[in-house]
Formats: sequence, structure tokens, C-alpha cells
Amino acid sequence: MEVNGMAHVILTVSDLQASLPFYEKLLPFLGMKPVIDTSEMFYCVGGRTALGIMQADEKYRGEKFIQRRVGLHHLCFRARPRGHRCGASIAARIRREDRPSARGRPLGAGVLLGAV
Repeated sequence: MEVNGMAHVILTVSDLQASLPFYEKLLPFLGMKPVIDTSEMFYCVGGRTALGIMQADEKYRGEKFIQRRVGLHHLCFRARPRGHRCGASIAARIRREDRPSARGRPLGAGVLLGAV
């Protein structure tokens, strides 16, 4: 057996309602379709993967993300150049990648988007 892509990623956020406007614009723009939209989770499917945004348990709702803490470092999407226009309109951090990867393979000229 070998990996054939990433099935899904679930992000737990401290305030789902505050996070939704960002992900409700970004994920459909990237061609992902919402399949779950409840008070506890927003889940989209597309591009051979899925991404879910889930409300944290009550005792963790005031916590903030710390990038170098144990857990997820970051989530990065590859997008075609039109992603830059969407990213700028939803306060995404945008970085253009035209450099080789750590393994020496070209990363291409996609735009990488991440929540600020």
C-alpha cells in the first residue's frame, strides 16, 4: 500500500464563528464544496482532499494558535495565480513560491495561502 494523497485535515479553532468568514470564502474559491456546515464544523471537499474547521472544546476556546508549539505547524494550499486576488481580499498571508523544494524539485509558481 502507498499513500495516494491526503484524505482530509481537520483544524480545531478557538472561535468557529470568527473563523468562518475566512474559510467560507477561501475554500470554495479553491474549488472545494461545503458538505458539512453546522454550529460545530465547516467541512469542504475538493481537489482530492477535504478540510474541516471544527469548534474547540469549551475549556480551550480562549487559547490562541502558537506555531512552534506541539501540533500543527501550518497548512498550505497550492493554488493557481487567481488565488492571489482572493487571498488579498480575505486577509490571507500570501507567498509566491518559485524556488526548489528541500528535495531539489521545483515547487512551481503557485500561490500559497494561509490564515493570518
